[in-house]
Amino acid sequence: MVDKMKKLILTLFLLLPSLAVAQNDIAEGQQALFATIAITAASGDQTILSAVSGKKIRVLGYALVTDTASALTWESGGSTAISGAMTFAANGGISAVPSKWGWVETLSGESLVLNVGTAATVGGHVTYVLVD
Repeated sequence: MVDKMKKLILTLFLLLPSLAVAQNDIAEGQQALFATIAITAASGDQTILSAVSGKKIRVLGYALVTDTASALTWESGGSTAISGAMTFAANGGISAVPSKWGWVETLSGESLVLNVGTAATVGGHVTYVLVD
């Protein structure tokens, strides 16, 4: 049994560096960018990232916390929902771990918007790439 455990540990030890490389190689080798989310007692459409001409914003990962019960929805340009409404209790939140495939993506040339259903202070961060 001890030998099997040693083999398992050795196998995991050898695999972990390759898994770490895969995580760092997000979005086919593109450079990951980072931004903070800081919305103070507001509702409605809140621009998180400005539009970039000819580019889509692909969100690879994010974290959100809201101080008030509210529904949050990711939008492209403030008019097209690109996620379902995520309902949170007061002081509730979510963390979407980075994925090279992304969680949501804007339409080309549109900003990334977070719609806040009920006035709330929302904090967090977003990891993203710009794609054609």
